[in-house]
Amino acid sequence: MKYRIITTILMLLMVVGLIREISEIDFRSEYKTDVYKSVYEQSQYRNGPGLIGDHIVYLYAAGSLMEGGNPLKINPEVPPLGEYMIGLSILLFHNPNYTVVVASIITLFALFLLGNKLYKKPMVALIPVSLFGLERVFLDQLKLPLLDIIQLPFILLAFYFFFCSVTTNKKRYYLTTGLMLGFVVGIKVMITGVLVVISWLGYLLIMRNWKSIRSLMFLTLPTAFAVLVVSYLRIFIYGVSFWYFLLVQKWIFLYQQGKIQYPFSAWSLLLFNQWQAWWGDYSILHTVDWRISWPIITLMSISFILYKLAKKEPWSKLEGMITVWIVVFSGFISLGTISTRHLLPFLPFLYLLSFKFIIMLIDKHK
Repeated sequence: MKYRIITTILMLLMVVGLIREISEIDFRSEYKTDVYKSVYEQSQYRNGPGLIGDHIVYLYAAGSLMEGGNPLKINPEVPPLGEYMIGLSILLFHNPNYTVVVASIITLFALFLLGNKLYKKPMVALIPVSLFGLERVFLDQLKLPLLDIIQLPFILLAFYFFFCSVTTNKKRYYLTTGLMLGFVVGIKVMITGVLVVISWLGYLLIMRNWKSIRSLMFLTLPTAFAVLVVSYLRIFIYGVSFWYFLLVQKWIFLYQQGKIQYPFSAWSLLLFNQWQAWWGDYSILHTVDWRISWPIITLMSISFILYKLAKKEPWSKLEGMITVWIVVFSGFISLGTISTRHLLPFLPFLYLLSFKFIIMLIDKHK
């Protein structure tokens, strides 16, 4: 009962917020590839005078890919799967905005699945879901078709099915985990998927779970790679060799390392809303979607980890997986500059662990 009232209030607030944001989305305007192509051709990507955001590039690429474009010639900096998903919305509804709405809803559902496994109480699991659903950085993803929000539900689902894999040791879960991981690496940047795998291997090595390591290497990873290859199927139809495909993946991986500068500046953004620009005069900016909740959940998650280590208390499997992911991702963002949306794979897990810390404190003071 004590959680039911809190959960109900937070869920109502979240639903109202989602309805308000979705009502402001333009679902009526018809997508036209020629318009976005014209804007793209006059932009900085073609040495033109115009400056355009990532969402314009994705919109142009999505429409062009659905018309038979070559993924290696249209925005090759990212894998094409996420742009195909935007293109599917264009194909079905002549509008690109449905994809991000669906991805946002699946994100909240996937976060609930993880929370339910972590707390073992559905009403409690809805609390971090509601809090994350009220985050400005999450709600802002509904406004533009960006790849971050399209990738996020698959990150969460990958962790959910990885947990199911380790706890049941069933092949179908390892294969499903690979499918989700394949979507992660095929939608946006490969480095996110690499970090996920590093965190999984780190956890399994700590637990000395050699059987799961073998299943991960021989079931999950080949499945994920197969998804990535299928997302590039059109280039093979055009006669591109498999070796060249591998070279492209190497180039994409190295290209994305361009923001490795200003080490630890991400923590100034996360804790103090001091955003280090990597363009122009490299000044410190303030973002509109930063919330005081960010340093709170960060410090609470760190406190949970330190308390567990200091008291040498046993960890549940999911607590261990989330903790290793937080450590791995923390190390990665410490290398250079980020935007607030780059924290989307991080914040849901901070909410899960910080609320676990609250529950632990409540239980110890009963």
